[in-house]
Amino acid sequence: MSHQLMSLNGNTSDRLSALTAGEGVIFVGANGSDNYDQSSASGFTAGSKLFFYDTDPFLGITGASLNTSSGWTNEVTLPAGNYYIQAFFGATFSSSGGLTYKISIDNVAQLNQGSVGGTVGSNDGGPICSTYAELSSSAVITVTVSAATNVESVANQSTTPSKESWLMIRGIA
Repeated sequence: MSHQLMSLNGNTSDRLSALTAGEGVIFVGANGSDNYDQSSASGFTAGSKLFFYDTDPFLGITGASLNTSSGWTNEVTLPAGNYYIQAFFGATFSSSGGLTYKISIDNVAQLNQGSVGGTVGSNDGGPICSTYAELSSSAVITVTVSAATNVESVANQSTTPSKESWLMIRGIA
């Protein structure tokens, strides 16, 4: 992986070397641009999995894995542990509309949702969905659609999801 470390006065951070089991970060969504129809996304109906694009995702949690094809990730498998999970999804709309989505753990949607679009109200939540997970065994993490109105088809999304969407998971010791 070709990730940059920040340096200050010639000194680089050694925080990554100090991580222990259960800590670390996964980040998908920083590298590249691709049309959404190059993913295996099926659409934007309730329960559909969203895909995140990154040609070089950062996988910094020991024992974790990504389900990725051609740069598009739709699942993260995490080992037992405690995690803070956040996601944002950027989409295009055919007219004024909205898209709400949630983080799912082993196909169970979590309470907090993210919402984007012109018809999103203050009760719909902010654009970033997040959850805290205490996993006693390994689990599969996905981001799934809760509701969608006037969201362009997968074929008409162009590169917006690849440029704007991201998924971040932080291990908590």
